[in-house]
Amino acid sequence: RALRGVPGVTAVAERAMAFALVSVGDLSYGAQVMGIDPEKEPSVSSLANRVVEGRYIEGPDDALMGSVMAHNLGIGVNDEFIVLGSRLDGSVAALSLRVAGIVDSGSAELDRALVQVQLAAFQDEFGLGVQVHVVVSRVNDFEHVDALLPSVEAAMAPLGTGVVVLPWQRLMPEIAQTMQLKRAGSLVMLSLIALLVTFSVFNSFMMTVFERTREFGMLLAIGMRPAGIIGVLQIEAAWLALLGVCVGLALGAAVVSAIHQVGIPLGQMAGEIAHRYQLPDRIYPSLNVGAMVLAPLLMLIATQVAALIPALRIRKLVPVDALRAEA
Repeated sequence: RALRGVPGVTAVAERAMAFALVSVGDLSYGAQVMGIDPEKEPSVSSLANRVVEGRYIEGPDDALMGSVMAHNLGIGVNDEFIVLGSRLDGSVAALSLRVAGIVDSGSAELDRALVQVQLAAFQDEFGLGVQVHVVVSRVNDFEHVDALLPSVEAAMAPLGTGVVVLPWQRLMPEIAQTMQLKRAGSLVMLSLIALLVTFSVFNSFMMTVFERTREFGMLLAIGMRPAGIIGVLQIEAAWLALLGVCVGLALGAAVVSAIHQVGIPLGQMAGEIAHRYQLPDRIYPSLNVGAMVLAPLLMLIATQVAALIPALRIRKLVPVDALRAEA
C-alpha cells in the first residue's frame, strides 16, 4: 500500500519464494518455487505473455512450469506433480499441483528451475501467513529509477531495517553495463564523425583563404578590419553548417520514421540474446529530441572551430602583398 502511493510507481506485486523438490514418479528435480498473485504479477512481469502451452495460473492448484523442467520431468499441461519443501517452522511443506501452463522465458537457467504457484496457496503451505519475501514495483520511466529510490526507501522505512530496496541496475548489472557501453560507443562514434567533419571543413576553408587572398587584400585595403573578414567567414561556415544540418535532419527523420514501422532485424545471435532477456527480435528506432539537438550542435561547433583556424591567417595579411598574390 505504501509503494502504490509513491509518485511514479505504476504497479506493485508481492512474491514469496522457496527452493524445493519437484517430483513426478521416480523423477525429482530442484526448483525455485515462487508464489505470485495471478492478478498483479502480469503488471510487473512479462512471463504471463510467454506461456507456450496451456494457460496462466487461475486456481490454488494451478502451477506455471518452465519448459526445460517440464521436459525433464516428462509432463505436460494438466499433469500432476508434487512439491516438497520446508515450512517456516522447519516442518515439511507438501503441495500437490497441476500444470496449468508451460512457459518459455528464453533463459535456460530460469526455465530449468521455475515453478510459479498461487501466492495464497504458497503462504498457507509454507507457513508464511501473510508474509512475503519480495515486493516488486514498476515505475513509469526505467531510466530514472534512481530518482525514485529515496521515496521508495521512505515508504519502506516503517517496515524496519531488514528491508533492502534494490533498483533494476543492481539486480541485472549486465543489462545496465550493456546500456552504458552502448551510450559510450555512440558518443565515441559521434566524436569521430565530428573530428572527420572538422578536418574536412578545415581543409575546405584553408583552400578558401588561399584562393580568396586577393579579395581579402582588397577588403583590407579599403579599410575593413581583419576581425570583420574573419566574422564574415564564420557566418559563411555557420550557414553552410545549418544547411547541412537541415538536410541531414530531414533525411534522418524520414529514414528513422520509415524504419520505425518495419524494424531492424537483430540477426540470429543477437536475437537469441534478446529472447533470453524477453526483448523483441527487432529494433524499432524512434526519433529522439536529445540526439536531434546534440548532434547538430556538435557539428555546428566543429564547423566553427574548423573555419576559425585557417581564417586567423587573415590577421597576418599585408594588403599590398595580398593584392599581388594572384596578379
